[in-house]
Amino acid sequence: MGTSEIICLIALLSPADKSAAEKLKGEPLHGTVYAADGSPAAGAIVWAAKRDQGPLKRRETVTNAKGDYELDLGRGRWLVWARRGTQGGEGVARHQVIEIEDRGVSGSVIIRMEERGTFRGRLLQAETGKPIAGGRLFLDNAVVLTTDGQGRFELGGLDRNNHEAYVVAPGRMRMRVLFDTTAHADTELEVPVPRAGKIIGRVTDTDGKPIPGAYVWRPTSGIPFSMTGLLVACDAEGKFEYDDAVPPDQPTRLTGSAPGYVDGDLDDLYVPPHGKALVLDFRLRRKPDDRPNAPDYEKLRVVSGAVRGPDGKPVAGVVVRWGYMPYVGAIQTKTDQKGRFRFSVPDKADLVAVLPREFAPEFLSVAAGGNQEVEVELRAGHIARGKVLDDTGKPIKDVDVTTIISSPDPRIGNPFWLSESAVRTDGKGKFELKGVPDGAQFDFLKSGLSDLRNHHLDLASGDNVVTMRYGGAISGRLVDREGKPIRNFRVLVGFPREQRQGDQSGGFFAGYCGIGVRFTSADGSFVLTGIGAGGVYRIMALADGHGEAVADRVTAVPINHLEATKPVMLRAGPPVALRVRAMTAKGPIADARVTLVNGQPGLDQQFSWGYHNASWEDMVRCRTGADGWAHFPALSFASATLLVQAPGYGRQRLGWRNGQKELTVKLAPEAVLTGDVHDAADKPVRAFFVNLTCGGDQISTSVGSADKGRFRIAELPAGAWTISIRDSDGLTKFHERQITLKAGEIQDLKIETKKE
Repeated sequence: MGTSEIICLIALLSPADKSAAEKLKGEPLHGTVYAADGSPAAGAIVWAAKRDQGPLKRRETVTNAKGDYELDLGRGRWLVWARRGTQGGEGVARHQVIEIEDRGVSGSVIIRMEERGTFRGRLLQAETGKPIAGGRLFLDNAVVLTTDGQGRFELGGLDRNNHEAYVVAPGRMRMRVLFDTTAHADTELEVPVPRAGKIIGRVTDTDGKPIPGAYVWRPTSGIPFSMTGLLVACDAEGKFEYDDAVPPDQPTRLTGSAPGYVDGDLDDLYVPPHGKALVLDFRLRRKPDDRPNAPDYEKLRVVSGAVRGPDGKPVAGVVVRWGYMPYVGAIQTKTDQKGRFRFSVPDKADLVAVLPREFAPEFLSVAAGGNQEVEVELRAGHIARGKVLDDTGKPIKDVDVTTIISSPDPRIGNPFWLSESAVRTDGKGKFELKGVPDGAQFDFLKSGLSDLRNHHLDLASGDNVVTMRYGGAISGRLVDREGKPIRNFRVLVGFPREQRQGDQSGGFFAGYCGIGVRFTSADGSFVLTGIGAGGVYRIMALADGHGEAVADRVTAVPINHLEATKPVMLRAGPPVALRVRAMTAKGPIADARVTLVNGQPGLDQQFSWGYHNASWEDMVRCRTGADGWAHFPALSFASATLLVQAPGYGRQRLGWRNGQKELTVKLAPEAVLTGDVHDAADKPVRAFFVNLTCGGDQISTSVGSADKGRFRIAELPAGAWTISIRDSDGLTKFHERQITLKAGEIQDLKIETKKE
């Protein structure tokens, strides 16, 4: 999954003169689809989807007798696919986009299909095994499958690789499913889907009026097209029913969105048990505009300027971005033929990123205070040249080569990718990058190959040779304690417990750690891809009714060497039983929430509430009965981080690591922290983050404009805590202090924000 989130932009047309561009203006995207034998593919389904936030934007057509197609697409980033029977193909390459710019020029895209087989399976009720009819599976190639009366789905032509999907079914959890079709041309997948709760409410503007095009969704990372399964559109009155919310007792978040409005986020949400719906209302404010009487935080100003090259001549087509990060909805433009740019931006201090293709980038600090004009003179930078070969010495075509520099914002430690100047290797594997800044590193990426990141090149040499491996893979087989194959299971990937010097264990999607990759296999065999070749991993297989099967140190091999590698044999043990009792000094606690987090042992010492118990980790949940006992009769794992929570009591966290069959956890009355956050003028701060840390526990919450500067955090254990307040971007710290919380007491703070 690592490379699946990389966007690589291609030019649809070769450089052409102005008359040619005008001639093609407004034409739809067109092209020809060829079958695996090279013949025109008549009757092939061709579809495109726009890579954008919000509901799925999709176009579909069918090729004519000559294999030709046309798709009417608008401005933006699009991906194109084709399929017919068991064959399929992409318009460019897997997860790589076609960018259609303002001028409306599309062009021609050829799609060559290959034989890929059939992906089929069933959606089942987790508690009964009965089929789910009418359930939907949102795939990462912008196809939505609907199950029949037997819960079955089927699709031909899906590429042989690792994939992501979301299940959507009434009354069921909207769950992410990771699966892999590499091993067999015909891949089967059975997915048990748990019951879930419901969230209902409205999305309106600040005056309480419904907003056309409003929707609610659960933000996360992943593939945009599969994640559209997390979106629900509001009706004409702004009402929504977010059926299939996460199960009760699992914290979640929900966001209300609408075109032209600022997103509204609500986090640390719990859906009530016993079929009751959680009621939420979102009131969204308009995005900043230039109304004369708008509040200060909404006012816009104009930043304009000119960009010239090292020779003093204007440079056209340079990307200029406000804030430098390429977020969805980022404010950016391009310089015109005179090298000039102009855009409206918020009236606050920020960076302007000037990102040319053939010169070094520039990052300028622009202060707040009305309209401003800036002049930019670009530097030539260095040139990086070389060629990319595979492990047999053959050149590799179409490898994406991207320059990486340190963050232009010293407050952020993340690197910055100069995507605008990225190039691809040619048929001889050669590449040339211009405008390379001092101290740069380089990423080499191609679907099907292991990522090569943060690579150093000799900028004084034109003969850099870069060797890339094919993508890593692990083959294995899962059997029960009698040696019989297990049909349905998940494979989780982590870091080895026994780590050795020189181990490389990165390069995989975070969901592999806890969600795991799901397999259905009659003989218990599996092939796992999406990991780095040469990486050393801890592999754990989990199956209902069985204990865990673990191999602590497994080395992934390049997929082109997989056939010569002996599969890893995993043997599942018996399931594990555990009882947990929640107590106070006065007796048992009924209806307490008990969670087992099957993650790294380090979570016993450092734990982020609202993330580690709500995100990627593998988890099992239960509630205590009237006697205070929570029963886990058949766990598929034998150790975990144990969490116990109950309204009115301080939350507790401890490790279950020694094979205990019973654990008792004592809870004390909760400490509650409340506070008002205001600025120097005694006005409530509109939006901010509150972060608490103590003894390895971290608890965070966000505060929006509707909260009027007030926060409340409950279920805190007594102790010495550090509280910090950061702005709505999470970057600037306004306040930090040490506080001591006592069991059973409420402490209220008055905080004036001051930038540090």
